[in-house]
Amino acid sequence: MSSSSSGKKWPLYLGVAFLVLLGSWSIYKKATVYGYSLTQRAQEPVWLVEAAISFRADGEPVKVSLAVPKDSSAFHILDEKSIAPGYSVSLQEQDSGRRAIWSKRSAEGPQKIFYRLDVFDAVGGQVLLQQDPPPTPNKPRFEEPYNTTALDLVASIHERSADDDSFASELIRQISQYKRNEALQTLLELDPDLVSLTRKLLALEGIPSRLTRGVSLEKDSRLEPMRQLIDIYTGDAWELFDPTTGKKGIPSRFLLWQRGESSLLDVEGGRGSKVSVSVIQKARPTNELILKRKDLTESALWDLSVYTLPIKEQNVFKKLFVIPLGALIVVIVRNLIGFKTSGTFMPILLALAFLETKLLPGLIILFVMIAAGLGIRSYLSKLNLLLVPRISVGIIVVIFIMAAMSIISFKMGLETGMRVTFFPMIIIAWTIERMSIAAEEQGIREVLIQLGGSLFVAVIVYLTMSNKHITHFMYAFPEANLIILGIILLLGVYTGYRLTELHRFQPLVENTKKGE
Repeated sequence: MSSSSSGKKWPLYLGVAFLVLLGSWSIYKKATVYGYSLTQRAQEPVWLVEAAISFRADGEPVKVSLAVPKDSSAFHILDEKSIAPGYSVSLQEQDSGRRAIWSKRSAEGPQKIFYRLDVFDAVGGQVLLQQDPPPTPNKPRFEEPYNTTALDLVASIHERSADDDSFASELIRQISQYKRNEALQTLLELDPDLVSLTRKLLALEGIPSRLTRGVSLEKDSRLEPMRQLIDIYTGDAWELFDPTTGKKGIPSRFLLWQRGESSLLDVEGGRGSKVSVSVIQKARPTNELILKRKDLTESALWDLSVYTLPIKEQNVFKKLFVIPLGALIVVIVRNLIGFKTSGTFMPILLALAFLETKLLPGLIILFVMIAAGLGIRSYLSKLNLLLVPRISVGIIVVIFIMAAMSIISFKMGLETGMRVTFFPMIIIAWTIERMSIAAEEQGIREVLIQLGGSLFVAVIVYLTMSNKHITHFMYAFPEANLIILGIILLLGVYTGYRLTELHRFQPLVENTKKGE
């Protein structure tokens, strides 16, 4: 490299040094001052739970009331806040529990309100809720022939049970397997809601029950309805039952949101209201970090942080922050090692699809689509179509292949095959076109080399993106992407030999050895 060439590149080297130093300083600052851990294992989880309320206002005064959770022996609330521009908000303790109440003098059109809270595991475990015996519920009466069916079902379960606890357990077990019970199938024609039907059958036996809502913290989720369980008074305390699984007790890592008969959401001055919940797991900070973060929420810098976004968008960025690492892998494999791929960043898109389908099923789906697409493309080549119409036909063909695979997978009971839509159809169609042209001009060997290189890189990127420790690090320290950016800029000016090209010098090495 000449001195003049090096002189022209000094701004690039200076920029790379700045990016690396800035990213390293930011990581060091967050790890040492704010308590972020570099590894996932060293931290305790904190769950950010967000309830999204949506409705359409009628141009009148609006009042929104939402039941909200409170501290328990299992989970403590670290922080809670409301995101509702233009609304006033208050938290009130009522006989039915805590409620968040938003109000506004006048509103019209679609409205969005977010209630957000951080909770962490208190390690105390859920405890039974002791309470004085509630009144015996009124026995419902169904129309015939459903009433006779219900009475016979309750009587048969009563004979096989010893007390209210065993009766409730047996009923819930049969409810969870209703497809094998003709009586329950008949009753579900009248009331298709499993929770509602279960409570009615309990009332026939004289057992009090109530609806309980909660949120599972086992995995990240976006905009899902709250999970419904049944609280049953079995003689000494209220106990939870899951009518869909038949399990007794509070599920693992389950945040109890509301217990009792009061409504979850009330909206005055609006219509079409609904509430959905998103969950994302983050690193648990130290006590000092908790206090500092409450102060940071008021700063302009924190207001620009990704952590202030709604959880749905945060879950998206959790994957996006790992993509630059995949780009670095592609650059290293192509520019330093010298592997050929079908398309520059197609391996990253394939890796993202593999994250949804899992690796082996994803490879099978990809091979089937490419094989079918190449077969149809070979026929289209005989029609001598122009490039753009040919690509358009390829896209339509890929869509039909995806639809066929989804339908066949559904009929066979294979859920993975129905995730074929996660593969980028435009990229698949373009890949089929390029591979077909390469086969015609350079031979099938070149096609296999490119396909093998693409799959090799895609697998490496998939293994990187699916690693929990790497995902945690890139999400907790997105500043690491500044370092990756600097490395890619340095690799961008590399013009030396690739590793796969070094074999050309083997004869020269052998001749040199003979000369010695």
